[in-house]
Amino acid sequence: MIKVYQNKNGFNPFEFNLKDYVHVADLDTNDLEEAFEIGNLGPEEKYTRYLPMHSVSVNDVLEKDGVLYRVAGSGFDKIIDLKWMRSHIID
Repeated sequence: MIKVYQNKNGFNPFEFNLKDYVHVADLDTNDLEEAFEIGNLGPEEKYTRYLPMHSVSVNDVLEKDGVLYRVAGSGFDKIIDLKWMRSHIID
């Protein structure tokens, strides 16, 4: 499963801040390329929607196995590994 996060303030190509993103859907796949395709073409059965969303596009964030990726103009940019962060945080 891949989680989809979209900017609640709309698209801004000049600013990227994770705090502006909300979890809008889960996609039934473990492949980023396939998630992009499902997020644009469907099928609808592969979505679990939590909030209204637009098609998956540049600057959206996809989470796969605890790692966040930003949808780039071509491919995906790794943003942060949440599992690594959680395992290295000292309480």
